[in-house]
Amino acid sequence: MSCYYQTYDTSTATQKSDYTLAAGTLNFAPGETSKSFPLFIVDNAYPQGNHLVLLQLHNPTGGASLGDFRSVGVTIVDNDSGTPTTNPLDNAQFFVRQHYFDFWIACLISRVWTTGVVDSCIAARM
Repeated sequence: MSCYYQTYDTSTATQKSDYTLAAGTLNFAPGETSKSFPLFIVDNAYPQGNHLVLLQLHNPTGGASLGDFRSVGVTIVDNDSGTPTTNPLDNAQFFVRQHYFDFWIACLISRVWTTGVVDSCIAARM
C-alpha cells in the first residue's frame, strides 16, 4: 500500500524562504501504520514569527484509506530574536546546508518524477 504526500505554501510559509518542498510516495508494508519523511526548514536568523506549512496526503493505493485526516498544518516555530548583525548566507554552514537542500530536492525531482527510479543514493536519504 502507498500514498503520495506533498507540502504546500500557505499565507505564512513559502517554499524556498521558509522550507524546502517535500513530496513523494510513502510505501507501507502489511501491518505498518506510520512513516516519516524529511521536511527541511530554513533557519534564516531573521525574526518573522511562526509559519504554517500544509501537508496533504493523496492517492492511496492497495486498498489503503486515508480516513478523515488527509491534510495537516505543520508549524515552523521561529527561534530567532532581534535583527541579525550579519547576513546568514555569509555563514558557511548555513550556505552549504541551503544548497544541499536545494540540490537534494532537485535530485529527487529529476530522478524520481521523470524516471520513476529511486537510486541507492536517494533511497539512503529517504
